[in-house]
Amino acid sequence: MSFLPYLHDFEIFKGMEGFSGFSSLRVGIWVVSLFIVGLTGWIFAFLNARGKSYRLAMFAPIFMLFFQLNIYLWDARNTTTNEFTTKVLYNLGFALVLIAYYFINKSRNK
Repeated sequence: MSFLPYLHDFEIFKGMEGFSGFSSLRVGIWVVSLFIVGLTGWIFAFLNARGKSYRLAMFAPIFMLFFQLNIYLWDARNTTTNEFTTKVLYNLGFALVLIAYYFINKSRNK
């Protein structure tokens, strides 16, 4: 998995046209693979935190990385979905739902 950010260095990708609005295929592969590596790292950390009280908080970076990866893959960088306020509102809304779920679940288990 750690080789993914360096996949773009292979000779076969040099000079190829980009995808999803990237200037070249190498840049697109590099950006997408960085997000995939970060996302899998957070997912593995989430899976290893089973039974810990902070496990639910790991959904915030997982959600934001997944959100940004979809922005890049669907070439939505120039849309309102990629604006700062939209991202912050989505993340805050998601965090509030998780916090409410945590406290409701905690009060039921007492």
